[in-house]
Amino acid sequence: MNNYFIYLNDAVHGPLSAQVIESMLRAGTILPDTPAALEGTSEWTTAELLFHHPGQHVPPSYPPGRKIGTSRSIPVRRPEPKSPWLVATAALVIVAVPAAYFLSDGSKRKNQVVTTPAKIATQVTPPSSTSDSALSTAPPTPTLDPTQELRKRAEAGDADAQYKLARTYPDSWDFSNKDNTKEVQEMIHWIKLSAKQGNPEAEYHLANCYQYGKGVTPDPAESVMWYRKAAAQGVDTACLHIGYHYMTGWGVTKDAAEAAKWFRQGAKSDVYSLLALGRLYLKGDDGLPKDLVQALMCLDLTLARGVGEQFKLEVQRDRDACAKDMTSEQIAEAKRLASEWKP
Repeated sequence: MNNYFIYLNDAVHGPLSAQVIESMLRAGTILPDTPAALEGTSEWTTAELLFHHPGQHVPPSYPPGRKIGTSRSIPVRRPEPKSPWLVATAALVIVAVPAAYFLSDGSKRKNQVVTTPAKIATQVTPPSSTSDSALSTAPPTPTLDPTQELRKRAEAGDADAQYKLARTYPDSWDFSNKDNTKEVQEMIHWIKLSAKQGNPEAEYHLANCYQYGKGVTPDPAESVMWYRKAAAQGVDTACLHIGYHYMTGWGVTKDAAEAAKWFRQGAKSDVYSLLALGRLYLKGDDGLPKDLVQALMCLDLTLARGVGEQFKLEVQRDRDACAKDMTSEQIAEAKRLASEWKP
């Protein structure tokens, strides 16, 4: 398994597995443009490019609609260059110490001349004093503070930087914490600026804030509006939320058929939209008749795609309960539809 290193707070952390750093990305512990490098290499790139896995379900904290490859690597401080004279001396010491020990065996090599590391070192011509002095007095390369750099770009109107700066605030995705602190208000300020410029991640995040009341007064209509904007730009997870709004009638007129439409659209890449669609067909609702064939198809596809461990048993129970009430012909039809299914 490959090990990776990430650069944070003026220090290099590692080695870490790809899974650990991907979890940090999803949790918001590190930003997508945090510098990262593969063990054994000196090339640094962004954590986003190294650890994003297309096709895998991504929770709301890391929407699948983001454009990969747009992040900018942040310069990191390299080790200071060592003097060639010191390097040469060190290498000779490493080679000469074992040699001196071996040749100093008096019982076998009385007449051998032992060359000590110190003597060898005096035989090496050091580089010119001017070159060595220049290396030793050169000022260290300044390290840019990622947050300061983001703030400069954000204040200049960069929508991507505005959203990334918002994500640096603590608990930016913790919607259970409703404390309306100064930091939360600053976070909302940057999210709104970014969302109004059409950043899909900021639109999705702002929609969540209005849904759960994070830094703003809960407003279901405003939430749906921003979810729609994010969905229009390919954030399929937003479709899941819109579907739930229509399924419950929160902020919109309740409409099960409209909910099914949004769940189906989100199911293009979001397995939980597919699960919601299957459960909606399993129970039926006003405007959407119960359909066990469609329900089994969705539940089978959900299990095939993979869901979190905490959901697997629950989905399997739903699937088995659905199949129990079906004929063999209906089950066969559901399997056929699953093999041909396109969202």
